[in-house]
Amino acid sequence: MPKTITIDSHHIPLLESFLETIQLHIEELMVTLNKLTEVREHVPQSETQKYANVDNLIKYISLEACWHMRTYNTYKEIRDMVRPSAQTGDNVDDLT
Repeated sequence: MPKTITIDSHHIPLLESFLETIQLHIEELMVTLNKLTEVREHVPQSETQKYANVDNLIKYISLEACWHMRTYNTYKEIRDMVRPSAQTGDNVDDLT
């Protein structure tokens, strides 16, 4: 049996805290992704296993970052729906 959860303006601080946490994690993932990309550039393709391992890590981090960006945008939409219309200042950009 599905349950309905009511979200109202009292949840905005919690949503903003959650959004901030996700945004920080996305930034960490992007730094890791950049470092792995640099590492991959220095691994000779002749070292097939090492190259494949680094490539798989890059794919995994990319997928994780994508998932977090979607989650971020979903929760941002929820926050914006419950935010009173008088509050328009959004200091967090879309991560798409």
